[in-house]
Amino acid sequence: MRYLKCAAWGLFALLPNASLATQGAPAGDGRADPYADLPQRKAGLWEVTMQPHAPDGLGGMQQGPVTVQQCTNRDAERVIPFFLLPAKEGCSEIKIAGEAGQGYEVNTVCETEGRVRRMQVKLSGDPQAMYSGTYSFAYPKSPQSNVGPVAFQGRRLGDCRPGQQPGEMVLPNGITVHPVDDARRALGHHHH
Repeated sequence: MRYLKCAAWGLFALLPNASLATQGAPAGDGRADPYADLPQRKAGLWEVTMQPHAPDGLGGMQQGPVTVQQCTNRDAERVIPFFLLPAKEGCSEIKIAGEAGQGYEVNTVCETEGRVRRMQVKLSGDPQAMYSGTYSFAYPKSPQSNVGPVAFQGRRLGDCRPGQQPGEMVLPNGITVHPVDDARRALGHHHH
């Protein structure tokens, strides 16, 4: 069932598992926002497409391209940057290298449900209009679950549609999910 969820969401199915982690120490150098040096996407409606891929393990099913639409703003991007990177809670390491015009590489080490996941994301382009990159996941204790590198690209379509809330994502089947709200709820629960 977990893989079917991943097949439906592609890259974005992995997001809740990465962003809702509640174990481990906060990442970074003690700053409140370890992603402060990473540019944010412009607020509005984004179309993001993940290219075909398969997990590394034997019998990994080929996942076709997946396109989702994401309504975002500054607050949503700070909870889950690019709707891709994990929230800082649960991560023991978040490292960002690069600069505007050159591209960025983000490496994270996070723990979810006792399972360590290393993630690498490479971003290039203009987060105000169109960007592209690759992502990879590595699981030190279960390499058959490793994924990537997988190419993706995002383009801004304009303002969010009437009635859409920042933090919402529309899946290919038309279902709207709320990964940013889910992350906020999980993090709020963790702190109580």
